[in-house]
Formats: sequence, structure tokens, C-alpha cells
Amino acid sequence: MPRPQPGGGEVLIRVYAAGVNPVDWKIRAGYVKDVRPVPMPFIPGIDISGVVEATGLGVTRFKEGDEAFGGGSSGYAELAIAKESELALKPASLDHIHAAAVPVVAASTTWQALFSVAVVIHNSALGKC
Repeated sequence: MPRPQPGGGEVLIRVYAAGVNPVDWKIRAGYVKDVRPVPMPFIPGIDISGVVEATGLGVTRFKEGDEAFGGGSSGYAELAIAKESELALKPASLDHIHAAAVPVVAASTTWQALFSVAVVIHNSALGKC
């Protein structure tokens, strides 16, 4: 594969670790082709952690050498592209392996559970027992 080049608002990451989650195999199996078509050849790997190699025009939050993690594309390759808005600086307390496990599995799923599908049940009898 040719070396990817970051476009406007994108960051090129040297991948140190990539998460494996259901989205990757569902894309490969064609289950989401109507919702998320991908050009072939396709390299899976949405969850990534690594070091910034280059930035595209307009990127202001990252610079070469920064450790970053988040959602990208082609994370199973040595180099991956990610939108600046889908990355965060990697905390020093996390190694790359654990940081790559955060984006979809931990962060997105938790967010969806709390804010998209969760139901809050209030107990109006609380304190009346």
C-alpha cells in the first residue's frame, strides 16, 4: 500500500497498537455495506494508538511526535489516518495497548449506553418506606 497522506483536518499516526472490535469484522463481512461502504482494498482497524507522524492543513491540536489515540482508519497497518476531531492526546498513565482499547469498546459504547439508550427510573416512593 502507498504511504497515506493526511488531508485537511487529518492526522497521520504511526500505529503502536490497534483495538479489535465488532465493527471491524462486520465491515469485512459486508454486513454494513449499505451504511458504511468501504473502498477495496480495505484495511480494518478503527481503534488506534500511536505517535503523530504528520498533520494535514488546518490541524491545530496535534504536532509531530505527539502520542495520540482514538478512532481512525486502517489501524491494522503501520500508518493510519484519523480526523483530528476523533483523536485525543494519550494520557501518560496509559500504554498504547490500553489506549487502543478505549475508543469504540470503552468510550463510545459507554456514551451510547448512558446518553442514547439508557432509561432513568426515578423511585417516587423513596423515603416513604
